[in-house]
Amino acid sequence: MSDILVDSPKRYGFLSYSSTDKEFAARLASDLKKYHFPMFFAQWEIKVGDSIVEKIDSALSEMTDLIIILSNNSINSDWVKKELSSGLMKKLDGHSVSILPVLKEKCSVPSIILDLKSANFTNSYEDGLLDLVEGLKLTIKKGGIPINVKAYVRALLFHEDSIRIIQEAGKKTKLLWLEAREEDGSIEPRVVEPYSFRARGKGGTLLFFAYDIAKKAIRGFRVDRIQSVTELEEDFKPRWPVEFE
Repeated sequence: MSDILVDSPKRYGFLSYSSTDKEFAARLASDLKKYHFPMFFAQWEIKVGDSIVEKIDSALSEMTDLIIILSNNSINSDWVKKELSSGLMKKLDGHSVSILPVLKEKCSVPSIILDLKSANFTNSYEDGLLDLVEGLKLTIKKGGIPINVKAYVRALLFHEDSIRIIQEAGKKTKLLWLEAREEDGSIEPRVVEPYSFRARGKGGTLLFFAYDIAKKAIRGFRVDRIQSVTELEEDFKPRWPVEFE
């Protein structure tokens, strides 16, 4: 099953940045693309022979979320100033536009958006991205169940250790979305209740035991065959003691 964006399909982001910050902007755009957020990023959308002005003006007219990368270069960029002005004018005209500042480095934030909380990337890219995803209020579902936003981003983008994710979900009695390779090589997605780890004999393969919601049965998964695991928002009532304390 694929990830499903359950926010309004009319949402459309616009990534505003200075060309001197293009490497940072490309990384950010790529990470948001993994999250299935529809967005205009000039490097992807403007092709040879296109009118740059027409393309940007068209995207600005459609945008619902202006993501503006703030740096010592961008705050003096005429293009960035125009794009910020466009977002502010749409907002003043009563359109539903969110302005999300992204603080790439310490700089003088334009006074007109000084009161807005920035996604702070100055100390850690990962923390900044988590801030931004929360600010965008994106929601996706796995198997019809909303995913914990931060847990999903960490698992998808930062490849956090599966064991730690399972342990944390077990402690909080949260359901897990799990994809594991079967004996025949196929990968079957499941929603499970996490319960415990066990070693299969001395020095054996580590097994993760969980209750499979769809099959209504407890089963063991080889940890080395788990492809992905993500904490869901839904709680479960333990059927047996959860051994992740």
